[in-house]
Amino acid sequence: MKPVLVLTVAILAVGIVVFIWKAAYRPEPVYNGKTLTQWAEQFGSNNWTGGTESAKEAKVAIQKIGTNSVPFLIDLIRSTESPIRTKLRQVVPRSWHARLHLRERTQHTRRTGAHGLAALGPDAAATALPDLIEIASHHPNGDARYVAMFGIRVLGDGAEPAIPFLIQSLTNSVNIIRDDAALALGYMHLQPDVTVPALTAYLNSITGKGGWELEDAIESLGQFGTNATPAVPLLLRLLNHSDATVRSQVTNALGRIDPAGDWTHRASP
Repeated sequence: MKPVLVLTVAILAVGIVVFIWKAAYRPEPVYNGKTLTQWAEQFGSNNWTGGTESAKEAKVAIQKIGTNSVPFLIDLIRSTESPIRTKLRQVVPRSWHARLHLRERTQHTRRTGAHGLAALGPDAAATALPDLIEIASHHPNGDARYVAMFGIRVLGDGAEPAIPFLIQSLTNSVNIIRDDAALALGYMHLQPDVTVPALTAYLNSITGKGGWELEDAIESLGQFGTNATPAVPLLLRLLNHSDATVRSQVTNALGRIDPAGDWTHRASP
């Protein structure tokens, strides 16, 4: 092949690669000199730990950036590590991981994306929900599937179109995914005609357990108030549970479902 032709082909190839890269590349939004990632990290580090003012500042900044940032945040949640790093972590002793910088980075990256969505709230739902459901359903990494479910939960009422998917996820084999699906349904407390029966069946399936999954399921039903009346017989049985925290959670839920009732000393044999 003549040198001129080789050069021409090479230039065309480089041009195609650059075009594809530019088409796929999403520049990171910036506000007041800080990147979206930095604002989302600030929000996530403070919103659930009492740093109210810092969280408010980050939330305002992310909302100023707006919902155009959603695709970038979704990309963070979808992150995967390179196969080489994954393989190295499998063959290199764990005690060497920190020294060789082999610790997984994507877990933090994914949560940063979800925290950005939490700051945007329901406004992000229309753009984010289809991708979050796809990630939660099909991503090869279990942590990514969980973070996507968390991302759905933090969209609040905006996640209402995902209710059928959330109900389906109550039977997921992974407890943290089931738990976040239940919490999302409770936070929205919408469509009680379908969500209350689904949550009641879910609660019934885990009554033999203790701990946070059972407590969160009870709390989620309590969020529905009087609309959760069909769950009362099951909740009454749980007043006999061996775990004092579960019993307390049941009393609180029953108090929300029927504020006039005295549930303190009632239990089903």
